[in-house]
Amino acid sequence: MRSLLSYLPSMPSVGRKLGLEVNSEIAGRLRAHQIRTMMSTTPLMMLVITAIALIMFVFLNGRPGTWFLGYWTLALCVVSTIGFFNSRASNNRPDVYSASPKAPLKAVRGVFLLGAMWGLVPALLYPAADFQTKITIIAIIGGILGGGAMSLYVVPRALFTFLAAVCIGTAIGLFRAGHSLELGIIALLACYTIALMRAGWTLAITYAESVLSTIQLNEKSETISLLLKDFSENASDWLWETDVDGNVLTGKKEFAKHLGFNTTSLNARCAGSNVALHLSGIKGLTEFWNHCEKRESFRDAIISTSIGEENRWVSLSGKPLIDNSGIFIGYRGVASDITEAKLSEERIAYLAHNDALTGLVNRPHFAQSLEKQLKSRRNENVWSVMFLDLDGFKLINDTKGHAVGDALLIEVAARLKRSLGSHDVIARLGGDEFAIL
Repeated sequence: MRSLLSYLPSMPSVGRKLGLEVNSEIAGRLRAHQIRTMMSTTPLMMLVITAIALIMFVFLNGRPGTWFLGYWTLALCVVSTIGFFNSRASNNRPDVYSASPKAPLKAVRGVFLLGAMWGLVPALLYPAADFQTKITIIAIIGGILGGGAMSLYVVPRALFTFLAAVCIGTAIGLFRAGHSLELGIIALLACYTIALMRAGWTLAITYAESVLSTIQLNEKSETISLLLKDFSENASDWLWETDVDGNVLTGKKEFAKHLGFNTTSLNARCAGSNVALHLSGIKGLTEFWNHCEKRESFRDAIISTSIGEENRWVSLSGKPLIDNSGIFIGYRGVASDITEAKLSEERIAYLAHNDALTGLVNRPHFAQSLEKQLKSRRNENVWSVMFLDLDGFKLINDTKGHAVGDALLIEVAARLKRSLGSHDVIARLGGDEFAIL
């Protein structure tokens, strides 16, 4: 037995067949999958084997040559019970991420013991058995071989060990019978066992390829998920999705982060939670939902809101989702926080007409206002233009510094605003020069 078990490490390996290094991480993960799958089917296999042994004991006990059947049945029930509880305990433990090359050997040794015990039945009982008992033994062994192949194919070493042990024991019993018919059955048994081994090997390769594909797909999915998570947490863009009623399915946290309150729906027309949206001052949902009602793709639909004195804008682009039946099921798209861009646009527009320091209108804007008054033909439209500058302003800049000079200009602008009406135009033309219309 020791010499037989020493052969196990050199038996065919699926990992080597698929070009995997024995000690590589991917080979370890494959072995872990193989063992986990085999352990998941072991409890049922142990129950079935125990049931078969008990039924065989009931029907064959007392027939010629069955003197050891009771002891064998008791021993097999003990081995099956131990295997049942060990596999249940293994299945209840957390999944092992990776298994070493030696990890399958423990399971293979247990399978060898089980196969050897089944091989003892024909080896000891078949030669002295009557015709009906022989037929029963051959039928049971055929079922055991087929059932073992279906249960153990995920670990080829276990499969080959089990089939070989059962087949050798059966061949010994047939050979001991000494008839030419039994010799023919040995040849058929060998063909049957080889066919089961070949089929099991093919299934093992298919299973391993499926596991490797799943592992690679999971790794890619994890990588994509991490990238998307990093993208959504650190960028101003995020993915969003709604159902047919506009309820947000994906992107709730991002909407809450960038709009400043919890957004559960983008439907501008339904009641309920959306009343809060309108009370919060969100704008642009009606235009957005008009696109949705038409079931059309759209780009750069702007929604905005105000939080205190802070304004925020979000740009939405999306397309309708259609299921296999052609039914509209919602929208999916990309949202972008464009607050910084909007604030920059407003600042640029503001600076195009206003002085950056004082907030008064600038020279070009004042010129436009003056031109508008010159072109006005209303007789009752009476107006005048005043210019003023600050005497000694250069001295203040030179002695007190530009910061004090700027503060002085800001104060002058504030006093002019307080002194004049809302319809008067006050401009800073440059330096310390001001104009009033």
